[in-house]
Amino acid sequence: EVQEQLSRATEELQAERDVSCGVRRELADQLAAHALQLSQQQDTSAKDREELHGQLTAAMEKERDLSSELAAHTAAKAASGSVQGELKATARLQEAELAAVHERLEIHERAAVDGAKALAKLREEMGVKGTACEALTSELADAAEREKELQALLHETRSRMAQQEVVGADAQRLSRAESELSKREEEVREARRTVQKLQKECAELAARGLRDEAELAARNGALRSLGGQLLKVRDQLETERQWAAQLQMQIESMSGDADEYAQTIATLQQILRDACGGANLGSEAAVEVD
Repeated sequence: EVQEQLSRATEELQAERDVSCGVRRELADQLAAHALQLSQQQDTSAKDREELHGQLTAAMEKERDLSSELAAHTAAKAASGSVQGELKATARLQEAELAAVHERLEIHERAAVDGAKALAKLREEMGVKGTACEALTSELADAAEREKELQALLHETRSRMAQQEVVGADAQRLSRAESELSKREEEVREARRTVQKLQKECAELAARGLRDEAELAARNGALRSLGGQLLKVRDQLETERQWAAQLQMQIESMSGDADEYAQTIATLQQILRDACGGANLGSEAAVEVD
């Protein structure tokens, strides 16, 4: 049993030794690769420094050129400031005109809506009164027909009365017929007066409808005209805004070029400093590896 434990311990120690050897070999390979990488970085850093020095020299020359260009841009910016002020004043005037056109357009739109509602109500009233007029006309025709029948009956009764003496029941029937005829005649006259009144009202409503339709058409024409003016003013205002925006972009571009190149120079200088620092670190690491 002790022998077996010793054997197992020996095997475990051998396994740990193998693992340790493998780790040492792996670390040695990594160290060699790192040393090779540092050597390559040193060569690359030297080339990068030369390139960055050339870029920095070119950037400094470009900065001098930009200084003179910036002076010219500053003068142009001062001149464009007055133009921009004029554009803003023109834009304010056009915005005021646009607001006035909007207000007139809203007034006409409200009036058009009110006119359309009134016209619809008038047409509804015309329809109701037209229906009543048709009903009364039909009743008038029926009453006229009944009147003709009563007149024929009365004429026949009077003819018989002329031929013979009327007594008793015939006299009563004649009296009732005359009374009913008189009543019917009054109903017919009243119906005619009502029909005439309704016809007059219908004619007045029709005339009012024509006037309202003409007024509504005029308002619609005014709305279309104002809409055209509004679109025209909007187009002009949009053109002025685009022009002002382009001018502002040009002004900002004039003042931004120098800042952009100065930032580029500063970036190149920082890259150069970083590259120099990286090269120094690489040299120190190479010394440590050795």
